[in-house]
Amino acid sequence: RLCLLRTVKTATHETGHMFSMAHCTRYRCNMCGSNHRAERDSLPLWLCPHCLAKLTWATKVGPVERFQKLIDFSKATGLRTEQAFYEKSLAAMREE
Repeated sequence: RLCLLRTVKTATHETGHMFSMAHCTRYRCNMCGSNHRAERDSLPLWLCPHCLAKLTWATKVGPVERFQKLIDFSKATGLRTEQAFYEKSLAAMREE
C-alpha cells in the first residue's frame, strides 16, 4: 500500500502540473513541492480547497462526483486514511 500511495501521490501531483497548477504554498496538500521522499511521504494525497477549486475548474468535474470516485478508489485499494478524509469532505459538501 505504501508503494501504491507513493505512486498515486506522484502521478496525481504531476498531473496537476499538466493542468497548469503550480506548487501550493497556502496549505499542506498534494500540490506542495517536495525535495525528498520523507518530505513527500509527509504530504497528503488530497488537495486543499484552493487547489481543488483549480482542478474542478480545469476538469469540469464537480467536487461531489470527484469525492465519491475517490472514496470508491480508496475503498478498493485499502487506503483507509484517504478514504476517511474523502468521506468527511463529501459529507461536509452535502450539508450545505
